[in-house]
Amino acid sequence: MLQKRSKWMALALAAAMCAGTLTGCGNDDAGQGNSSAPESQSSENSVGGQSSAEESSKGGAEQAGAETPDPVTLKVLMTGDKPNDWDAVLDEFYNRTRDTLNITFDWTWVPSADYKDKLNVKMTAGEEYDLVFDAPWMHLRTLSQDGIYADLSPYLNNDDYPGLKLAFPEDVMKYNKYSDINCALPLFWCYGGQNLVMYRQDWAKEWNIGTDGQINSHDELKEYLEAVLANKPGVTPIALKNNRGFYHLFDAVTVELQDDHIYQGTLGKDIFFAYKLNDEETEVVATALPGDPAEYWEPFGGVDFWKQKVETSREWNKYCETDSLNQADPGALFQIGKAGAYIDTIDAVPKYNSLLRNNAPEAELGVYIHEEAARNMEKGVYTASVVASNCLCVPASSDKIDRTMAFLNWMFESQENHDLFEYGIEGVHWEAVGDSQYKLPDGVETTTNYNPLGYNLSWNPNYYRFSADYTEYALPYAEFSADITNYNTDSRITGFSFKSDSVTTEITQCGAILGEVLAPLNHGILDEPYQVFQDTTAQLRENDV
Repeated sequence: MLQKRSKWMALALAAAMCAGTLTGCGNDDAGQGNSSAPESQSSENSVGGQSSAEESSKGGAEQAGAETPDPVTLKVLMTGDKPNDWDAVLDEFYNRTRDTLNITFDWTWVPSADYKDKLNVKMTAGEEYDLVFDAPWMHLRTLSQDGIYADLSPYLNNDDYPGLKLAFPEDVMKYNKYSDINCALPLFWCYGGQNLVMYRQDWAKEWNIGTDGQINSHDELKEYLEAVLANKPGVTPIALKNNRGFYHLFDAVTVELQDDHIYQGTLGKDIFFAYKLNDEETEVVATALPGDPAEYWEPFGGVDFWKQKVETSREWNKYCETDSLNQADPGALFQIGKAGAYIDTIDAVPKYNSLLRNNAPEAELGVYIHEEAARNMEKGVYTASVVASNCLCVPASSDKIDRTMAFLNWMFESQENHDLFEYGIEGVHWEAVGDSQYKLPDGVETTTNYNPLGYNLSWNPNYYRFSADYTEYALPYAEFSADITNYNTDSRITGFSFKSDSVTTEITQCGAILGEVLAPLNHGILDEPYQVFQDTTAQLRENDV
C-alpha cells in the first residue's frame, strides 16, 4: 500500500489538469456536430504555390497591398456537416477579397462520427491539406509529436498579422503548445462556462417557488422538482443526459475549497481525485481518490468529498427518467414540455429559450446558476480556462502556409470579417442588435438558415456576439464568462496538461474499471453508492492507479 501510494503522489502534481481545458463552454460533446451530411464539398479553382513562413512574415498586411497575389486554392479538412448556405458565404468572401487575398477553397466536410479516424488516416498518409481541425482529445498530441503540424510562431505576436496577434495573444498561446511549439490555434468563446439548470419559470411562478419564479438555491430547485412530480403527470421533473448524469449540480470539489488549496484533478478516462497543495502551491501534500480509506482523507479534513455527491445523486434519482442512462437527448424532452428541468451551460440558453417559445408561447425559461460564486459573479474566484479543446492546425507539408495564415489573419482582423464566417451574411442570415448581440431576420427559419459550428473554425472571445434569445437574467452571465479579467489567470495549474504516454496502459485498465460504475453513480441509480465507490477504488489501487 505505501509503495503504491508513493508512486501515486509522485504523479499527482503532473496530473493536476482539471482547471485547464476549455470545451467551448457548453457542450460536453464539443467538437462533435451532426453526422448526416455528405463528406466532401470541393471548389473548382486552381492551385498556386507559395513561399515559406520565414520568407513571408509580412503576409497579412502586405498581401492586402496594391499588388494582387497569384490565385490560390486552399484545401481544408473540417469536422461536421456542410452548413446551410455555405456556398453563399464563400462567394461573399471571394467578392470581398478577390483583389487582396485572392484565395478560393477546396473544403472537405467529414461527419463528426467519422472525423477522428479519417483525420488520422489522411494526416499520417501525407494527404495534401492546408488547414485542418484537430483537438487534444483527437490526435493533436500524437500528430504534433510526429512533426505533422507546422510551427505557427512566426505568424503570432507579429504586427504584420494584427488579426492573429489580437485573437491569439501570448498569454493564451503559451498554454496551447504541443511538442513545445505553437502548432495549434485555440478555438473558444469564453474562459469558463457557467453551469446551470434550465427550468419552466412560469410553472415555478404558478407554484410560488423562488422569487417570482426565480430559483436561487438547491432547496428551491428540489421544491420545484417535487411540484412537477405532484402536478404534472407524465412529465419528468429533470431530464439527464446518458453520459452526464447530474453533471456539475452536485460537484464534489467546490470552488470554495480552493481557499484551502484543494483542487480536483484527472488522469484521463474519468479517473478523478482530490489533491491538496502547500500554501505556496508549489508542492502536492496530499491526494485521495473517491472512496479511499479514511487515512487518505485526513489532510482534507477527514471528509471524502464524493460521498455526499453520490448519496445526493441517489436521493434525487426519483426526479429522473427510469431509463436515464439511455437518454441521449434530454433537451428534446425539456423543449416540448415533457421535462420540467434540464442541466446544461450558459451558451445553451438562447436555443432553448427560442424552442420553448415556439412550442408553448406561454412558457418562460428560468435559469438557475447553481454554483454560488458563479451566481454572484465573483471576480477572480474561478481560474481562467485557456487550453482549448478545439483547434486549427496547418500541416507542415503544405506549400501554402503563408496564404493559409493570411486567410486566418483576415478572419480575425475585424468584427465584420469574423461575422461573415461565424454568423453569415448580415441582413440575410443575421441582424445586429446593439453592439454585441444578433438575431435572425424576420421570416428566417433556424432549420434552413446558415448554421456553422463555430468551434471548428471561428470561435474567439474578441468577436463573439450574444444571441438576442438570451433571457434578460442569463445575458449578464454569458457576458461575464467571455471577459478574461473576471477570472484568475495566475493559478499555478493554469494551462497544465498531463502527459500520460508513460502510463497509458494503467490509465486504460483503471478507466475500464471505473467506467463500469461511473455513469450509474452519476445518475444516482445504484443502492449504497458510496460502498460501490469504495469497492471500485480498492480495485483501482490494485491495478496501479
